[in-house]
Amino acid sequence: EMAWPELAGLWGHHGERWVRLSELDAFCSRPGAQPVTKPVVLAEADDPMVPAKAAPLGARRAEASAVEVVNAQLAALFSGDWDGAFALNSKPNCARLGDAAKFAGVVRSSASFSVLVDKGREVEVWECGSDVTVRARVEGRPETTFQFMMVREDGAWCTDGVRVEC
Repeated sequence: EMAWPELAGLWGHHGERWVRLSELDAFCSRPGAQPVTKPVVLAEADDPMVPAKAAPLGARRAEASAVEVVNAQLAALFSGDWDGAFALNSKPNCARLGDAAKFAGVVRSSASFSVLVDKGREVEVWECGSDVTVRARVEGRPETTFQFMMVREDGAWCTDGVRVEC
């Protein structure tokens, strides 16, 4: 995945192993696999920390900086607006991921990426060349840093892939 960009998003790191996302269910249900131990906390409907929907960039999309696009994508992820988050990906990234539902599955099932939708997460976002770096923290979980690889497409910034820094 690191050597060939066309493979980005097809592999996930699970414990000490890299696993194809298409084989993740089988890997996790194999004999001897560790049981799921991470608690899943659902947000309350009236929780003020959970916005109803992310504010879309709309007509401002072409003028938005890469950081603003990443912030909009993070807000969409956090609020459960998978269509909105998926729409901020580049065309090649959308083709790799399939559709918003598959994109949601990738994010939710990943030990690393799921921190982006975790209730109580805190993020720092800054620009690093043409990429955008996101550091996410959730109490009780290790700090995770992501590199959002950004590209200009049709006059606007789009997420072309996301790497987890090790």
